[in-house]
Amino acid sequence: MNNRILLAAVLCICLSSGLAKQERSSDPKLDFSGFVSFEMGRVVNGWFKTHPIREVWQERMMGGLSVDAKLKDNFHIIINPEFALLFSTFDKFDAYNAFREAFVPAWSVYPGRMEGVYTVGDDEMPFLELGMGYFPYTYNTSSTNFGNFLFRGTAYPFLLYNGFDGINESLLGFRLSNNLAKGVFHQDILFTSEAHRIPSQDFSLSYVAQATMGSVLKVGAGISFDHLLSVDKLETENNEEVYFYFESPADSAIERIDTLTILGVTSHDTAWAKDTSYYDKGFRAVKAMLHASVDPKSLITWDAFGPEDLLFYGEIAMMGFENRGEFYSKRSERMPWMVGFNVPTFRLLDVLSLELEHYPSPWKNNYQKVYDKRIAIPVGENKAEWRWSIWAEKTLDEVVVLKAMMAHDHMFTNTNWPDFVDRKEALSEKRNWHYRVKIVFRY
Repeated sequence: MNNRILLAAVLCICLSSGLAKQERSSDPKLDFSGFVSFEMGRVVNGWFKTHPIREVWQERMMGGLSVDAKLKDNFHIIINPEFALLFSTFDKFDAYNAFREAFVPAWSVYPGRMEGVYTVGDDEMPFLELGMGYFPYTYNTSSTNFGNFLFRGTAYPFLLYNGFDGINESLLGFRLSNNLAKGVFHQDILFTSEAHRIPSQDFSLSYVAQATMGSVLKVGAGISFDHLLSVDKLETENNEEVYFYFESPADSAIERIDTLTILGVTSHDTAWAKDTSYYDKGFRAVKAMLHASVDPKSLITWDAFGPEDLLFYGEIAMMGFENRGEFYSKRSERMPWMVGFNVPTFRLLDVLSLELEHYPSPWKNNYQKVYDKRIAIPVGENKAEWRWSIWAEKTLDEVVVLKAMMAHDHMFTNTNWPDFVDRKEALSEKRNWHYRVKIVFRY
């Protein structure tokens, strides 16, 4: 890991040196920005694997440096390496007996953004913008925790992901953005390769659009053809011999399906397993979403409100239009929605948001079988249909930002020992929740 950090530092130095030389020859414009942050908190009540956890401490330190090099009037490159010191969160009794190495914090080095951008039109609001690389993306910018389902969730199995202070999803591939009427209408076409989840490297095609109606209303919609082009058809469509278990959400009974060989003769030892529609199409799906926000402040002649006060917002998604057999028999069980409201603080805080999410799946937010067997089946019973989040943020002197959150969301624990990773969310029951606070220095 130390070698990775050294390599990243050398790359940053070489990049800065190379850009400096380029500046002397062709005078490009260089913009630098960065941050250092420290966050801490507790899982007050939750789960790690099969063990309940109580008052477990969470901690993380992060930093990043971004260089935006404008090499021509219509072309620039953004390089943003980031660093994180990660601590494990788990059931300590289990770890003391088996994985004591996991208590040692681990450094992680990763790209926050590596993208080349070509623009056509005005610098501030280009008519066209073509980006290629690894970039953060979000469409529901009003959200502070939930939402952005189109890229932060999967359809088969239906899973949702979110993280503290991270409403965007990092995408790998191409994006084409278009602004009309000075940004009143904005649209994105994204052709991306899966970089974070199984099956990896498949290509997806997505379209997202948003219209702004004065200063009061924003509405948006999008559709994504997930895993449209597969690099390994057998893995994407599960067309291979697999062995797995099915846990019923009704009675938690475990039933065995012995051998599934779709590319040939299939054999099953249960009658309902003869319906192969839930696994023969695998991970491929069509997802869609609608989102909107309403800001009534422009209708109120009172300037005591802060810029984010009184904002109402929401989002609903369809995570997979097609019903598939016993596991995915109802579309209503794959339709998450969220609503949020920014409580007025009259400039005391930048934002104080309350969010509520409905997670209707009968299945637990668990990707263990996806990881182990590379097959699109769910695991376990969902015991927490409703989720909530409270978020507060305050900027001090432009360079210091304080952030805090209490939530029952879709948090996954971090573990630095690969064999001890928990691949289900930590807050899987109604009583579970956690809190975090964060201080950020930025420039």
